[in-house]
Amino acid sequence: MNPIDNLPDLDWNEIAKREIIVTGANLVARSDFAYQIGRVAIAGLIYYSYIGPPWFWFALAKGVTLRDLIDFRALREQIPAGALTAVCEEWPNAIRFAEFYGFEDTGNVRPNEGRVYKIYRRI
Repeated sequence: MNPIDNLPDLDWNEIAKREIIVTGANLVARSDFAYQIGRVAIAGLIYYSYIGPPWFWFALAKGVTLRDLIDFRALREQIPAGALTAVCEEWPNAIRFAEFYGFEDTGNVRPNEGRVYKIYRRI
């Protein structure tokens, strides 16, 4: 797990590639911290306010498995309880990733760019 200050050039899966384009290349610059996990993922936290929960974001490369993300355990310790994230409901690997690392489905959904995103909260 290495700190990053810009988006690395990884072999993104199609959903991550689209989300990076929609979110913008300044995603890492807007983050309070961001890390690269091997050649398989990036993740970070954005605090939008002092009293609200932070937003956890992540992007996974093609073919990533939970076994590839073993280094993420160190990052997990830096994600506070209550942090929020959104996962495209069409992306089962990302849903498993969020649940495995302590996020729980809130039951809320948000449409974005023609897709539905489930909102998760770190417990």
